[in-house]
Amino acid sequence: SPRAEPFAVLLRYARISRLDWFVVANGRVEKSLASGTDAPSSEPARHPMIEFNIPPGESRTLFVRTASDTSQMLSFFAGSPGAMQRAEARQSALDFFLIGSCVAAAAFLALQSLTQRQSMFFHLAMFAGFFSAYYAIYHGYVGEFWPSRPFWIERSGFMFIAAITVFSFLRFNSTYLDIRSLARHERLILRTAESLMLFVAALAFFIDFANGVRIMSALLVASILLTSLVVVLRARHTRRRDEIWFFLAWTVFGASICLIALKMTAILPVSVFFEVLQRFLAPGILVGFFLVASARQRSLQRLEIQLAETEAL
Repeated sequence: SPRAEPFAVLLRYARISRLDWFVVANGRVEKSLASGTDAPSSEPARHPMIEFNIPPGESRTLFVRTASDTSQMLSFFAGSPGAMQRAEARQSALDFFLIGSCVAAAAFLALQSLTQRQSMFFHLAMFAGFFSAYYAIYHGYVGEFWPSRPFWIERSGFMFIAAITVFSFLRFNSTYLDIRSLARHERLILRTAESLMLFVAALAFFIDFANGVRIMSALLVASILLTSLVVVLRARHTRRRDEIWFFLAWTVFGASICLIALKMTAILPVSVFFEVLQRFLAPGILVGFFLVASARQRSLQRLEIQLAETEAL
């Protein structure tokens, strides 16, 4: 540029254990910053940021050295400090909208479970509530609202909440399929899948985070595959439209969860699609499975009316 330009680089990722910046000019380090941010930011603890000036007609090279305990895509934003602050505010608004939507969905579904007297709505409400907590921990918002939090919240607490979130959804699945009406081996498979998630939740407090994420991902995929086996077995015996929609929704959910687990453990490469999938998976799940649960509820109500009319006759 023919004039001096202020420049800022922002890292939008919360789970960084160490971050070092190096601004290089003409082969020498002009500025360095170890583990943190030197610029005022609306989210300094979560999104490290560095600012530097580029003199007229010159260039600068920025090197970043990071250490993280999970395999993720590191999203960098670069531009003027003012543009960076505006982009940060828009992204935070989207995050709070998603968290708020999950909390509102949890309250609505809990009310549905009380009025409809159906436990499947209660388990879906648990899933929505726990996912909002998972999302807040994963993206570092807990650090903003609870600065004096204990260290284990973002390590053991993250794994615990993730396992309980999946467990609550597996419980919804068992309730929807009416586990009491299943064959003995199908009930055993579903109970095993749920037990794996409870085991991960308990293990989260006794194992280091790096190994815990790998174990959690492996057992998560195993529990999803076991549950999917029962879903496939049940799908062979149904021809009703609302049931078919449930099986299709479950297929999409199971494939997405397995994809996220494989990407978190670096078995599959991380991409932009992974970040988008993880961000919008829960709202899609809540909408899709609320619709199929509502259809099931209407079917049960029609059946009760038919039974009442038959008894009256």
